[in-house]
Amino acid sequence: MATQAIEQVPEIDEAASPAKGKRGVLILAVAGVAAGVAAGLFGAGPVLVKRRAASATSAPKPVEASTTSVNHAIENLVLNPAGSNGTRFLMCTATFQLKDAGTEQLMKEHEAEVRDHILALLGKKTVEELTDITQRERIKTETLNAIAPLFPKGAVLKVFFPQFVIQ
Repeated sequence: MATQAIEQVPEIDEAASPAKGKRGVLILAVAGVAAGVAAGLFGAGPVLVKRRAASATSAPKPVEASTTSVNHAIENLVLNPAGSNGTRFLMCTATFQLKDAGTEQLMKEHEAEVRDHILALLGKKTVEELTDITQRERIKTETLNAIAPLFPKGAVLKVFFPQFVIQ
């Protein structure tokens, strides 16, 4: 009887069984990827786009110092510092922040006078004073005070020295 029970058990084709299992796993993997792509395109994608658009419109815009102020540069100011006996020189650019375009036009008209005032002021400074970085703000203030009488009160806001080379 035991031999009859063994003979009645159907034989399993071992060569076909793993191939069917691999094919099934492959089909499930492809279906999973397809479902993930669909969820991303139709579900999460639009939500993320809306969030990004909302954050872009609500992001703070950079604040401008003044919408009407303009900058005017006076370049290639070259002079010999005091006490250098012509052996050293300063080459700089002075840039002025002005109240409006009208003041810029006025500065263009008086550029020769502005240059002269700056050269006279800086020409009195020694090499040590000009190279001392702690003196830079004082030099800016003195420059502003030297040219202020040429313009209406409050027309020149700030002075910058974007180029300041001593040789």
